[in-house]
Amino acid sequence: MRYTDWRHPFESDSDIFLQYGRVYGDAIERIFQSFRNNVPRHDYSMLPVIALLRHFIELTLKGIIYHCQGVNYKQITNHRINELWIQAVNEVQSRYYVPDLLNQVDSIVIHFISSLAEFDNFNEFGRYPNRKNGEPIRYSNMDNWLYSIVIDLGRLYETSKLIIDSLEGFGIYIKELESHESDMRREFGDLNRDLT
Repeated sequence: MRYTDWRHPFESDSDIFLQYGRVYGDAIERIFQSFRNNVPRHDYSMLPVIALLRHFIELTLKGIIYHCQGVNYKQITNHRINELWIQAVNEVQSRYYVPDLLNQVDSIVIHFISSLAEFDNFNEFGRYPNRKNGEPIRYSNMDNWLYSIVIDLGRLYETSKLIIDSLEGFGIYIKELESHESDMRREFGDLNRDLT
């Protein structure tokens, strides 16, 4: 049986990671649409949303990092979203010199990434009932702020939407910076070359 590779041959790995992230964001929206028609009977029904949202965050941040590093990017094997978040911010700031970048991202997004990473740094919550070591994953180990979002369908929906919109906007923002950088190079040449 032959399988179709949907990748465009000229797409960068950065674009592919961002597109994969978008698919996870779409899946979250579809789950919430189904919840509108059939209200979930148990808070476990929200676990796939958390798993998909966490993976959306990871893929999108990796796509942003790869975009900033260019064609010679370093493969990321890390799945820790707090470390990926810090690396993505640092890469954007160093590549495009955006000193107030964190002021442009909603504090809820930053708090969610930090809280989820602190609770589940190994990407197990929402995917398994137990950690890899066999220990049960307990809500009681989650901070109150994150717990209040995870158990409330409306808050989880609003927070998911905010995170998806913010991180996708972050990806679009760096592509605009890239375009601006290319325009400047065309108009003024390579400034680094001219300074040496």
